[in-house]
Amino acid sequence: MIEATKAQKAAVRRSILSLVIMLVVMGALLFVPAGTLNWPRGWWFCVAFVVAVLIAITLLWRVNPEIFTARSRVQPGTKALDYLFLAMVMGGFFFILPVAALGFRFDRAQTPDWVVWLGYSIFAVSFVGQIWPQAVNRHFEPGVRIQKDRGQT
Repeated sequence: MIEATKAQKAAVRRSILSLVIMLVVMGALLFVPAGTLNWPRGWWFCVAFVVAVLIAITLLWRVNPEIFTARSRVQPGTKALDYLFLAMVMGGFFFILPVAALGFRFDRAQTPDWVVWLGYSIFAVSFVGQIWPQAVNRHFEPGVRIQKDRGQT
């Protein structure tokens, strides 16, 4: 296990605070449009998301704690196209939540359980596909740049 610095520990604290804020926002985007808190699939998604993120934080903390500092913000030198890509990914994530909630509210979400569980399986595999590179690549950041400041060549 790699020993973490004070800056890395502070970055982990910020990551956990970001997770809490994200959960509040996700809750609002899911349950306000749904019109109720009595939506089991909405709760299952929140639980699956939290479990995946906590596993990721624990794993990354053990094998690559400096990733928390590197990924805490988009670093100087990042290309404009990366900002656009990040905005599209985050926008898509936040847009789909109220769409799902409105589908539930207006009884348009007649998805069979097996499709939902298939979706969770794909979610888990994709999450592993996002965390593994962060664990093994100390230069993994939100944007693409040559990190001369961190010894990358």
